[in-house]
Amino acid sequence: MDNNLLSWIIDQVDKEKLLNICSEKIVISGFRDPKRAPKKCIANKLLKNKEKLFVDLKKYADKLEINDKFKDKTFEEIEKLIDIEYKNEIIELVIYLSTRSKDQYTNLANKVIDLISQKHVETKKCIDEKNLEHENFKKIDDLCKIIKTQQINLNELKKNNNKLLCNNKKLKTKIENYKNNKIKLHYLILTFKQTIEKLKNNIVTKKKKKKKKKN
Repeated sequence: MDNNLLSWIIDQVDKEKLLNICSEKIVISGFRDPKRAPKKCIANKLLKNKEKLFVDLKKYADKLEINDKFKDKTFEEIEKLIDIEYKNEIIELVIYLSTRSKDQYTNLANKVIDLISQKHVETKKCIDEKNLEHENFKKIDDLCKIIKTQQINLNELKKNNNKLLCNNKKLKTKIENYKNNKIKLHYLILTFKQTIEKLKNNIVTKKKKKKKKKN
């Protein structure tokens, strides 16, 4: 079994499952129970015992349901049956292919891992694109909210401006009325003065006439 496949299997298999697969429990200093050990520590130990792990993985693979699925199938038929949609099935598939005696199965296992890697890249790209799209929609939404707020503010300003214009118009009317009233008052005062003057003149004229009569 090549190291790339072994490392991939150790990385993908659940820690508890990996410990159950191994016939020889790995004791790690500092832990009373090996099941409490971090997975990477277990992986390091397993890599040193590659032959033992291969035997354990083969025993595990020989009991999988996948054996019935691939029973009496040619390599080409097995290759066509490969589906990388389900993670747990993929892990079992890679373990199965890695523990077969022929190199072509090992190559197929590596091919499966490459397909998964490509799918992860494509999925990540798709997720990144969706995230970017979501981010752009969010920015557009935020911009729409800002525009809406600005529109509300603008409408409020227009409303206030209309009020001011209306008030200015009223004020102008008041000023005009005041000016007109002032002019009217001026003419009234002038008329009143003229009337007074006439009355005075009439009084003087009457006095003069009376004086003449007496003489």
